Order: sequence, then C-alpha cells, then structure tokens
Amino acid sequence: MKSIKKSLAIIISLAMIITSLTVFAQDPPTATVTPTTADGLDTAYTFTPDEDANAAANSEYKDYIADLTVSFDRALPEGAVTLAYNLNDTDTSEWRYIDIGETAANEEISIFAHVIASDEQLDTITYFDVASSFRAFSCGAKSVNAPCATATFKMTICKPAAQPDQQGEGNEPEAPIVIAAQEYTFSEDSAIPTATVSTVQAEGLLAAYEFTPDQTSEQVQYSKYRNCKADFEIMFDHDITEGELKLAYAYGDGAWTTFDNPLVFENQKISILDKLLGGTEGNNEFTYSDVVNRFKTFRVGATALDAAYDINMTIEFNIYEPTTGVPITVARQVFTFVDDGITDITLEVQNGDDIAATFTRTARIAKDNPDGRIYRITIPKGSYTSSSQLKLWSNTYVIMNGVTIKHTDKESVMLRFGNKSDLDSNPVTGYNGFQNIRIEGGTFDGGGIDQALIKIGHCKNISFKNVTFKNVKNSHMLEAGACYGLTVENCSFSGFTGDWGATQNYEAVQFDVTDPKGEHFDGYKSNNDETTCNNITVKNCTFKNLQKGMGVHTGIVNRYCNNVYFENNTFENITGYAIIGTNFTNSRINNNVIKNCGSGIIFNTMVAGYKNFYASKKYSNSHSTYTSANVQIMNNNMTITTGYKVVYNNINYGIRLYGEKVNKATGNTPAGDFRCSGVTVKNNIVNLNATGYGIWLYGAVKNNISYNTVNVNMTKKGKGGNGDGIRLQVSPSNTVSYNTITNSTTSGYDKEMSGITLCETSTSNNVCYNKITKAKKDGFHLDSAKGNKLTSNTITGSGRDAIHADKSASLRITSNVIKNGKRNGISVNTGKSSKIENNTITSCKQNGIHLEKSDSVTCNKNKITSSGKNGIALYGSKKTILTNNTITGSKQYGMYSSLAKKTAIKKDKGNKI
Repeated sequence: MKSIKKSLAIIISLAMIITSLTVFAQDPPTATVTPTTADGLDTAYTFTPDEDANAAANSEYKDYIADLTVSFDRALPEGAVTLAYNLNDTDTSEWRYIDIGETAANEEISIFAHVIASDEQLDTITYFDVASSFRAFSCGAKSVNAPCATATFKMTICKPAAQPDQQGEGNEPEAPIVIAAQEYTFSEDSAIPTATVSTVQAEGLLAAYEFTPDQTSEQVQYSKYRNCKADFEIMFDHDITEGELKLAYAYGDGAWTTFDNPLVFENQKISILDKLLGGTEGNNEFTYSDVVNRFKTFRVGATALDAAYDINMTIEFNIYEPTTGVPITVARQVFTFVDDGITDITLEVQNGDDIAATFTRTARIAKDNPDGRIYRITIPKGSYTSSSQLKLWSNTYVIMNGVTIKHTDKESVMLRFGNKSDLDSNPVTGYNGFQNIRIEGGTFDGGGIDQALIKIGHCKNISFKNVTFKNVKNSHMLEAGACYGLTVENCSFSGFTGDWGATQNYEAVQFDVTDPKGEHFDGYKSNNDETTCNNITVKNCTFKNLQKGMGVHTGIVNRYCNNVYFENNTFENITGYAIIGTNFTNSRINNNVIKNCGSGIIFNTMVAGYKNFYASKKYSNSHSTYTSANVQIMNNNMTITTGYKVVYNNINYGIRLYGEKVNKATGNTPAGDFRCSGVTVKNNIVNLNATGYGIWLYGAVKNNISYNTVNVNMTKKGKGGNGDGIRLQVSPSNTVSYNTITNSTTSGYDKEMSGITLCETSTSNNVCYNKITKAKKDGFHLDSAKGNKLTSNTITGSGRDAIHADKSASLRITSNVIKNGKRNGISVNTGKSSKIENNTITSCKQNGIHLEKSDSVTCNKNKITSSGKNGIALYGSKKTILTNNTITGSKQYGMYSSLAKKTAIKKDKGNKI
C-alpha cells in the first residue's frame, strides 16, 4: 500500500490551486452506507463520505479525528466474532481480518486503530483523510459464536483535544459526531443440536443410558431449535405385548420412575416425555430448551421380563420442526435384548401349603416341552410342607429366596431328579440323565425323618447356591452320584441326629460313584456303570453340628474323581472328619476352616478295609505302580478337639494321606500298588487338642509336606494316636520340610507324643528344616525307618531324646541344632551304617550322642556342649568312626565306650575334648 500521507499531501495541494475561497460547512458531514459482499463474512458495508475531497478540504471538520467503530448489544467471549476492513486502496482491495478478544456489551471497537497500527506513518486519521484519501471504506463481520447478537457499525468524527492554556487547562473533549451508522443482527444458531450418550448402571435394568445435551443453556437461547418440541422415544423391531418390558426414566439427579410398556407394534414410538407429563400421547409440550434448562441430563432404561426372542430397542432424543413436524434426531442409542433362553414361571401356592404336587406338576413343564429353553420357577416367600417327593427335570431353575420347605414323607427322599419310572423305562448312564438344573436360595428342612434331603445322579451342570440344608436323621443331606459339573456355593448344612453305631458314615454332602456291584447309589437302574463325579466345586459353604462334613468314601480301581475343588468352607462341631477325598486327581482342598472337629481332612487313594474299594468290571485293574494324584491340601486352618462317636476310622487327626500296596486280592479289591502319591500338604495350621496325629501319612509315597504348623495342646483324650505332630507309617520317599511343631500340653495326655515320627518301613524320606519344640517324648522318633535323611532341623526341649532311632539303619543325621533335651541329643539303637555329622548339641541331660548296638556309624564334625553325662557314648557299638568332633563341658566323659577301644572305635582322629 502506498503511503497514505503522500496521497493526502497531493490532494491538499490540488485543492488549494482550484480554489482560494474557503467555505465552512455549517452542518456536520454525512456519509452513505452501502451493503457489500465478501466471501466468508456474514455482513459487510461500505461507508462513503457525501463530500468530495474539495469540499472536505474546505470543511470546518476537516481536522476532526475520524473513526469507524463496531459494538455489540451483549457481551461476547473471545473469538466469538471476526471483524474485517477494506481500504479500497488503489493498489489492493484485499480484506484484512481482526480477531477480537472478550468484549463487553456496547463496548466500541475501533477499526481505524487497526488501520493506524498497520501503517507506521499514520498517527491519526482525520475526516479529510477519509473523504479525500479513502473515499470508500468497507467493514464487515463474521459470527463464530454470537448468534442473535446485534452489531452496530458507526463512522464518527470528533474535535481534536485542545492544547492546555497557560494555566495548564484545556477544553473538555466533545462527544463524537456520528456521520453514518448501520446495525446488523446475526442469525440464530442453525446448527442441529447434538447430545452425548453414556451408559449408566441402574438396579433392575438391563440397559440404561444418559443423554446430555452438548449445548449450554446460553447457547440454546440463540438456537434456531430452542422452541422446537422435544421428546425421548423408544421403539422396537418386534411387536411388544403390554407388560412384556419394564421401561424407566429419570432426569437430573432424580430417582428412576418405572412403568410397564403399553401394547406397541413394530417401529411404533413410545413417548417418554408424554409419560412424564402423565397425559395421553400427543400432549407433550416440552421443548428443546426445556430439556437443556430443566432436565440438564435425561436417562432412559429398560429391562425384558420374559422375551422369547431377540429384541432391538432404539432410544432416540428427537426434536421436531415446528412447521413440518419432521423429526430431527439429536442422539440415538440401540440395545439388543438377547433372548436368555429362560421362561419364567411363578409357583401358584400360598404360605403354609403342601407344595409337593404343585411343585412337581409345574416342574414337569420342562420335561413336557423339550425345546431347549430354561424354565425358571420362582416360589413365593413363605413356609411350606412336602408330603411327597419333589421332582425336577432338566433345564429347570428354582428360585427359593425366603422359602422354607419341610419334608413330612417318611418313605421318600425329599427331592429327586425325575421319576423312577423315567429312569427304569429309559435307563441313563454316565452323565446323560439330567442337566442344567439350578436351585438358588431357600431352606430344605428334613423334618428329622430318616431320609436324605436331595439325591441326584447321572447328571451334568447342576448348581446349588445360597441354599440351607438342615435337620436330617441317619442320612446324607445332599447325595450326588455320577455327576459332572456340580457346584455347591454359599450353602449351609446343619443339624444331624441319629444312630452313632460302628458303621455309620453320613457326610452332609456325599459325592458317590456308581460302583460295579451297585451297592453305593441305589434308585438308578444303571447304578453300577462305574461313573465317578468330575468337575465338582464346593466353596464358601458352612457345615455345623454334623456327623461328617463332605466328600467321597467309595473308590474304583483306575476310576478317578477329576477336578474336585473344596475351597473356603467352614466346618464346626463335626464329630467325624470334615472332608474326605477318595481317588481324586488334579484337585484342591484349600483355604478351609475346620473348628472343633473330630478330624480334619483325609485323602485316600484307596479305602481302608477294602470294603468300599472295588475292582472294575469295565476298565483295567492293572495297578503295578502308584499314580501321582496332583492334589493340593493347602492353607487350611483346623482345630481337632472332639473324639469320634463312631468306631469307623477311629483316630483323630488333622490331615491324613492314606493308601496301600495290596499284595493279594481281597474281597472287592484286586492286588496292586494303591499308595498315595503326588499330594502337596502346605501352609496348613493344625491345632491338635485331642490325642491323635497332626499330619498323618500311611502308605504314602513321594508327597510334599512343608511349611505347616502343628500346635499340640491335648486337653482331651482322643480315640487313638499319641499326639505326634507329623507321623509317617509305611511311607517312603516323601519330603517333610520347614514345618513347625510345638507342644504346650499340660494334661498329661502327651506322654507318648513325638514331634515327627517315621515308622513301619517309612524309608528314604528327606526331613529337613523343621522346628520342633517341647515334644513330650522325642523330637524325632524313628522305628524301622532306614535310609532317612534328617537335615538342618531345630529341636528344643524334648522330653526324652531330640532324635531317637530304633532299628533304623543307613540314616543321615546332619546339621541339626539340638538344645535342652531331657535325655540324649541323638540316640541311635541298632542303626548300622549311619552318619551323624555337623550337628550342634547343647545341654542334654545325659549324652550328646548315644549309640547302642549301632555298628559302623560315623560321627564327624559334631559340636557337643554341656552334656549331663557324656559327649558321645557308645554301648555295644562297633567300628565307630569318630572324627573332628568338638566336645566341651561334659559332666563325665567327652567320649565313652562300653567296649574295648580297639573294638568300638575304628578311627579316632581330630576330636577336641
């Protein structure tokens, strides 16, 4: 752009030549405003002074300061409007754009200030400059976020401020004179409104969504659509019977309001706002502005009561054109109610009714309509009786929340799957009988009669949840045979009465097998097909005041219960064992609490006495070597207090692993190696408060017993055992490590108690890093247990010997720490070819090491201090090697032998006494 100052100088010179007569206008000048167009601007105007350059040069207003201003009738945020001007210069007609900041209402924005800022040679613009140099000056505006705002464009002139007089005072500034003005109102916001849809959670609703308009209340008042009718509408792609769905709405922070759907046809709309107004359809008077200002947010939801097909539900937030009534969709959400395959039925009974006939008749619907659907039967809250057996068939759920059923039929089990006639006419085998059955909530009360509560067999995918079982006599509460996929969760079992004879064996929950002779699961024609229970879970259940807790006490050779999980259950006041597992593989018995029970957990790979352990008629009976069970028994906490009231299996124990090698077929059982193997017993706490055993292995091989705590405090005499913390009988090649055994008994029942006992050919075990305190008899007691390694154990305060071994050759007793034994530190009787090395033995009242009739024993690098008699004493022991031992403070001898030294000691070297 050429310099505006140069143009002004030329024009002034020409004007002076043309006329020498100056004429002063008496009226203020005026300008003509002409609308113009410019790409990207909503409005633009050209201001042209009505006087030409010559007249302006002779005008009394020629030196008045000129300005072009723009103002708005309301405050605007920064960036709401873009202004533009055009100088109409001879070199360019490009528009120059001005971004303005936050603007107050009626605040005047000077355009000429921007012109001056763009030309460093300009310091003011006068009226003469405008009339002579610019001639036509254009200004425009574009709304970015100023709908309905009115812009006022004004061209003004103002007398320059007077110079101060000698007193430093000047004239008061005069108000600007408006020589032209133009107003323009920006159009309403024509953008189609939008809203954000988000999923919300609402109890009882399958689908719930929140619609939040994206425009603020201020923005809506300038929206073209502010007064358009608004609605939230639901439609479906199927005809919907009245009451088939529950619909719901809520707005702001308010609660949900639910209502049954009316009869609607496919794609027919249900107005939610009509429902809110409580009027008939079509009376809705809510506008888009109401939705934004009154509701803020609006929520819509629905749930299907019983839809036997997939339903697509569409929720729309619509506004309607006021003239055409055409809907404009602000937001939309689609949800599909997927058919859950369940048909709901409510049992038609009243409190106090005999429920049996109605229950079975209703449940038969599932049998008579084998369409693959689930029939969910809800029993109303109340107390009922059953005078005959209740029956269920496949694909049935029973909801019993708040329901108690008391059995009064002394001739039948309370509930069974199917009729006996069904089973007889169409015998089921394996897991092919009944499937997909659930019972949730409620109480089954056996009425104290001599019948089981529930008996099920040959079934699959069965669950009991939050069910209470109680009050039986001489019966199981839940008896399940040949089941696959059975879950018992959050259930409680309590209240057993009956006979406590020698053969009573009633677990509250019994998982049975269909044995070859059909002796252990009657009532099924195929009760001898040798089907076991697999994929069984019992968790978070409570068992109280019962004869026995749960488990399997029948086994078949080579037929295993696989994937059995007994976890997080509580057992209290159980006179027998809490849990029994027989022939389990790949299973867990973890995190159970067992309080005041006769025994804790027994795990069998065969059944003692053989009566309930059968040869198979269908599968191989070859069992030449034991099978690794891969079973965990971990993190259980138990208190063993009461004695058995029955003779069967009559020794108290915390945990027992049992198996056996059968050399000759006996009764049902073939010959074979059925020893227990592959079990991890870890991190358990056993409080042994009655004589028995803390952890007991019988016929167990290659198991891991580690990190367990056994607290012995025998306040009662149990049915057997002597109080050993850990006992191994006929159990070779196990690892027993990092266990802690403490005895605090004061009753005198602990006189035969040892910390860890290995006996009856329990050979080649690795026993290390255990801690034994105050064992009444021996810390370690070995009897006929050769080849065992006792390494890095700590034994303190034993009542007899810290380590006592009889008839146990080839021992390795190394790196143990022994303190305060009341007799000997290490005592070996008839222990040929053993090694006793690197042990630290302190303050034993008799001998540090006592060898009796134990030939060829090596005692090397032991440190023995303060023995009451001898450091090392040999009685009838020959060829002993004594090397590098350190013995101090013995009351009699450092080393003593009852035989001639030449006979007793083969080598005596490096000892310090």
